[in-house]
Amino acid sequence: MNRRSLVVFLLGSCALVSCRRPGTPTLAPVDQSTQAALVSNVDPGAVVELWTNSPSGQTLTATSTPVPTGTTQVRVRLPSHLSPGLIVRARQRLSFRRSHFSAPMTVENNYVTNRYDNERSGWNPNESTLSVNKVRRGFGIICDHAVDAPIRAQPLYVQDVHIQGKGKHNVVFVATDSTDTTPLKGNQVWAFDAETCAPLWESTPGHAGPRELLGPGETIPLVACNGHHGVWSTPAIDRTTNTMYVVAAVQKGAQSFFRLHAIDIGTGLDRVNPVVMDGSTVKFTQGSTTVSLNPSVQNNRPGLLLDRGVLYVAFGSSCDVDSYHGWIVAYDADLLQSQTFLTQLGVFNTTPQESSGAGVWQSGLGVASDGDGTIYFLTGNGGTLTQPSNGSYPNSLVRLALPPAGSTSMQLQVVNSFTPADWDTFYNFCDSDLGAGGAVLFSDGAKHFILAGGKASPQFCSSGSSFRTQTYLIDRSTHSVIQTLTQTNGIAQGMVAGPAYYKGPLGTRIYYGFNFSPLAAFTFVSNPPHLVDPPEVTLMDPAPATSPIPTISSNGNAAGTGILWAVFHPALATQPLTLHAYDANDLHDNLLNRPGSTQMSLDIGDWLPLGNHAGNSFQVPTVIHGRVYCGSKSRLVVFGPRHKPLCSFIVDCGGAISFYCPKDSDSDIFQLERLQNGNWKNVTEPGSIKDLGKFVYLWDYPSGENAIYRVCSKDRAEDCTLGFTLRANHRPCDIAPEFCGRPGKPPCFLGRPWPVSSGKVRNNPSSRD
Repeated sequence: MNRRSLVVFLLGSCALVSCRRPGTPTLAPVDQSTQAALVSNVDPGAVVELWTNSPSGQTLTATSTPVPTGTTQVRVRLPSHLSPGLIVRARQRLSFRRSHFSAPMTVENNYVTNRYDNERSGWNPNESTLSVNKVRRGFGIICDHAVDAPIRAQPLYVQDVHIQGKGKHNVVFVATDSTDTTPLKGNQVWAFDAETCAPLWESTPGHAGPRELLGPGETIPLVACNGHHGVWSTPAIDRTTNTMYVVAAVQKGAQSFFRLHAIDIGTGLDRVNPVVMDGSTVKFTQGSTTVSLNPSVQNNRPGLLLDRGVLYVAFGSSCDVDSYHGWIVAYDADLLQSQTFLTQLGVFNTTPQESSGAGVWQSGLGVASDGDGTIYFLTGNGGTLTQPSNGSYPNSLVRLALPPAGSTSMQLQVVNSFTPADWDTFYNFCDSDLGAGGAVLFSDGAKHFILAGGKASPQFCSSGSSFRTQTYLIDRSTHSVIQTLTQTNGIAQGMVAGPAYYKGPLGTRIYYGFNFSPLAAFTFVSNPPHLVDPPEVTLMDPAPATSPIPTISSNGNAAGTGILWAVFHPALATQPLTLHAYDANDLHDNLLNRPGSTQMSLDIGDWLPLGNHAGNSFQVPTVIHGRVYCGSKSRLVVFGPRHKPLCSFIVDCGGAISFYCPKDSDSDIFQLERLQNGNWKNVTEPGSIKDLGKFVYLWDYPSGENAIYRVCSKDRAEDCTLGFTLRANHRPCDIAPEFCGRPGKPPCFLGRPWPVSSGKVRNNPSSRD
C-alpha cells in the first residue's frame, strides 16, 4: 500500500470510528479490600484498563468490558486484591486510540469491614508500624472521646478522607447501640480524627458531632428481652464511592423496623433515601408458605458484607423470643447513580415452614465470602427438620448465591450446606448453637477451608450430658468435615466467638478464644490438612467471662511483627473491658505485662451491667496504622506506642548540650526540644544530629546558662523525656574552634568533627579518636 492509499485508508477508518483521543478518565480511591475499581469520565464503547506499578515498570492488571452507551462510569473488576502502597492508574482505549493515564492512586490500607476482610480472617497483614518490641517497650492511651451509648460494632478506619470544610483526615468511624436511660440515647454514627479523637462531622452547622440515625418522631425500639437496640452490626464501607452502609433499629409510633442507610463518609449525610426493612418489604416464600420479617423479635447482629457490589444483611433472634427466623437480605450497592441502587436483589429464610429458629447471629462476626459471588454463614438453635424440601437449616453452615440472572424469583439459592449429625441431640438440646461464631475462610495453596465452631452450655443439659466445645475444619469445595476438635476439659468452657487466621514464621496458626479460658493457638498442617491438638495457650490471664474474639496484626510474615490482640469482657459489672496483647508466635509472651508489675492488660472502660445482652459484648479491637481502636460503654479509646526515649545527657566543654539516645530497629525518630518563653521549641537543626545506627547524638548550644531540654518522638509529641535543667560548662577544648565547640559545629566531646553537608570526615591533627 503506497502512502496515498494509506492516507485514504486511515481517513476511511476515521469515518467509521472516532479518531479523537478518548478523554482522560478519573480513578476513584482504592484500598486492599477493593474488588472492582471505579472509573469515571469514560467514553461509551471504550475499554478501560488498569495499570499498576512493578519493579520493571507498569503492568496491565485488569480490563473492563466496553463501556455501555449512556454511562460515564464503570467498574473494572480486579483479578485479586491489590497490596497497599501499589500505584494504580487508569486509561481508556477506543479503537486504536488511547487516552492519557488518570492521576495516580496509591492503594490504601483501610479497615472497612468486620474483622478486616470478607473472609473474616481477623488478620491485618499490612501493619508496618507496630511490632512485638515496640508494643513491649510501652503502650497506652493516645486519645479518647465520649460517645452517647455503648459501642458494640467494630470501629472502622479510612485514611485520607476529605471531610467537608476540613480537608483530608485519617478517620475512625464508630456506631453506637442504645442506653436504657431516660431519655434514650444511641443510634448514632461518629467520625473521629484517627490521631486526635476530634469529631469531624457537623451535627449542626458549626458544631462537630455525630450523625443521628433517628428522624422526627422516632425513637430506639424496645425489643424482646426488655432491652433497647440501636446499631449492633459492624457497618461496611466502600472506599471507591466513599459510602458507609449501616443498619439502625427504629421505632415510630407502634411500628418497629430496621433501616439501611448509605452514608457519605465525608459529610455523614445520606446518599439516597434509606431503605426500610420490615414485614412489608422482607418476605420469603417456600412452597405455599410465606413468612415476613418481624422486627420486634429480630436482631441485626452480624457484620454487614459488601461483596461484588452486593450488600448482605443478616438477622437472628433477640433472646430467642418467638417467632424469629434467620434471615439474609441482599441489596444492590454497586453504582450510586444507577436506578437499581439499594433495591432488593434477594432474600433467604432459614426456617420458612416452621414457627421459628435457626437465627444468624455469629457473635457479631460478619457473613463471609471469598469473592466468587457466594456467601457463607452459620445458624443457631431451633427448627425441627433438616430435609431440603422443608427448607430448614438449624445449626448449619450454609452457602448461598444470588438468584440466577433473569430469574423472577427473589430467593437466594442454596449452593451447599453442612449440618452436624448431632444438630438436635446435642446442639439444640444443650443450647450449643453452631452459629455462636461466624465462618472463617482460609486457603493453603490450592486448597480452601472453612473454620466453624459452636458453644457449650452445660447448664441446659442433663447431668449425664457431655460438656464439650466442638470446632470443625471443613473442605470449602465439598463442605465435608476434615477434622472435628472436641475439648472436654481444660479449655473446654464454651465458645461464643470466631477464630483468627495468621500465616507467620511458624507457618499457619489458628487462634480461638474460649469462655473463662486462655487464648489458644492451633498449628495448621497442610498434608494431610489438620489442626494440631493440643494448642499452645496463653498463661496467667484467662478470659474472665465471654470468650474473646482474637485479632492478629503483622507486617506480612516478618518475624517479630505478629501480635495477637483481644478484648476481654469483665466477669463483674464493677470491672472494665480490657485490651490484651501477645506475641502471636509465642503466646507465653504477654506484651503488656510490665516487669515487676501485676499489669496484664490495659483498661478500655466500663461496660454495661451484667444481664440480658450485656454480657455478650463481642467487642473486636481494630488494629491499623500503629493504633488500636476499642469501644466501651461510653467512649472510643485509642491505644498506641507510648515509650519515652531513653536518653542520657552530656554537657560539652565547648558549651554544647548533647543527648545520647540508644536505638533499635523499632525506634522512633527523635528530636531535641528547648523550653522557650513557656513553650517547647524544636531545635533539631540539620547539622545538630548524628545518627550512628545503634544510637543517635542530638545537640544544641544553650541561649542561657540554665536552658531546659528534652528529647521527644518526632511523631508523638506526648512521648518525651523529662526536662533537663543544665548549667553550661565553658572549659576549653583541645579541638580547634573551626571544627567543634560552637553553634553550627559538632560538640567537642565526640572527638571527631564532621561537616554534615559533604558527608566526609575532615582530617584534623588535633582531633581525638
